[in-house]
Amino acid sequence: MKKSFQYIKQKRSGIVLAGLLGCAASIGMSGCTNLDEQVYSSVTKESFFNSKEEVIANYIRPYSHIVGSYQYRIWHLNTLTTDEAAMPYRDGNAPADGGDQIVSMHWHTWTPDDSEIKNTWDAIYRGVGLTNSTLENMESVNFQKLNVGLDKDMVLAEMHCYRAWYYWLLMDMWGNIPISEKVGEPLYPETKSRKEVFEYIEKEVVNNMDKLLDKGAPNTYGHMIKPAAWALLAKLYLNAQVYSGTLTASGLQPGQARWDDCITYCDKVINYSGGGGYQLDANWNDPFKIKNEVSKENIFVVVYDTTYATEMRWNYKVLHQEHQKTYGFTWTPQNRMMTHNNFFSLFGATDKRREQWLVGPQFAADGVTPLKCLSGAQKGKPLVLDPYFVNAPGDTATMITAKEFHGARNVKYELQKGSKISQMSNDAPVYRLSDIMLMKAEAIMRKNGGQATQEAVNLVNAVRKRDFAPGDPKAEYTVGTLTLNELLNERGREFAWEGWRRNDLIRFGKFTDPGWDKKQSEPWRIVFPIPNNTLSVNPNLKQNPGY
Repeated sequence: MKKSFQYIKQKRSGIVLAGLLGCAASIGMSGCTNLDEQVYSSVTKESFFNSKEEVIANYIRPYSHIVGSYQYRIWHLNTLTTDEAAMPYRDGNAPADGGDQIVSMHWHTWTPDDSEIKNTWDAIYRGVGLTNSTLENMESVNFQKLNVGLDKDMVLAEMHCYRAWYYWLLMDMWGNIPISEKVGEPLYPETKSRKEVFEYIEKEVVNNMDKLLDKGAPNTYGHMIKPAAWALLAKLYLNAQVYSGTLTASGLQPGQARWDDCITYCDKVINYSGGGGYQLDANWNDPFKIKNEVSKENIFVVVYDTTYATEMRWNYKVLHQEHQKTYGFTWTPQNRMMTHNNFFSLFGATDKRREQWLVGPQFAADGVTPLKCLSGAQKGKPLVLDPYFVNAPGDTATMITAKEFHGARNVKYELQKGSKISQMSNDAPVYRLSDIMLMKAEAIMRKNGGQATQEAVNLVNAVRKRDFAPGDPKAEYTVGTLTLNELLNERGREFAWEGWRRNDLIRFGKFTDPGWDKKQSEPWRIVFPIPNNTLSVNPNLKQNPGY
């Protein structure tokens, strides 16, 4: 069981009040309107907090909420809309997770009526609502009287910073959004400009980060601690030109750059010594192991656990049905997601990070018995995963015509043999030291007119060192070979399938570019549309440009 999730099992029933109030907080922003459930009728804020366990259950609730969405809905919108991954039809069968709406993500033809977009919007705003309710509920709680064992000012500061992260997710994906800090107040919040939301997030974090706990304090794993807040600010400033700019149907007019501020907060993380500080893990895949809570590199994670925090469903979506025989699962994988040839080709033959892709002939657990294709012209033949889409003569691969064997499969997260469906114990890294180092390198280069400096090169090479055998000439960049475009490619290799590709492509001006089975898309698609049914509930919201 993960360290901080010891609290979740103490009073799971204690979560209901936070759930009710969090739902109320999202009225006017999401579709959460069902507030008359009988189970809540006898619970009030005044009668609820009578013990330490009840306080802690409310404190943990905003964290446990994200578990069901981070590696699912949020990941979908930030990854399936890029060149990094796709969920195509398989031998004529539509993707089970959303059918043609999933295909529209790849094509950039989504609409304000798409449920994938609405469900993600709702999920994140429920997180905002839960955090709002925790902040309100905690104001009147006497922590000393209940012997909570936590500093009240710290808890409130942590919730402010955690809510800021929720708002960062919303701002990054939708741009102009409503802000609410109270449960149900205002009932119909108005749209704030992306620049206003940027400034709000910045203020919330800066005003509260010094009160947060340091790494190494008890029960802080997976929590918003000081270095996590600094990483959030660094990411905010790295994208400042996008976030503070003006988006119209014609495209983005960039705002003010904040490269120095990005570097400042990257340095705070890099030079941090609390709890032993952070170091790059020895191996590229250590941050993704089953027991990755021991990683020295991960700064902030979404905690998953096979008992108390399920829904880490990597194994379920990525693997072919026949891989059940390889990993001893008691269920059948769904063969949904893949990576296509353009992105897979970024990984050189001697780059150890290429090991995260399943390609070529596939075998059962004995390593000898071939797995078989289950449909189409290849039915009964050996399963050979084809990253280049040339496996069989006459077989083409588009989002509609892909076959079961097309595309590389990502196994970056260590797979636990015999695991149950959607139950993996690998935590999902949000911020890693490697990301901080590459962010600083990028900020340095952009300050220098897009040209690399030796400091930027040293930062990138320090991350790459573990990815190549000693003496490999391809391991190191020089000032001449590290261009901004190559830095984007390197970020693609290092953070493949971690949910950063959309953010990176937008910052580099490449998100709407044509690619595999994708035409050039409109410049306003760098943000998603406000869901139409949300607009119909809240008359104070305004639709994003182009939609």
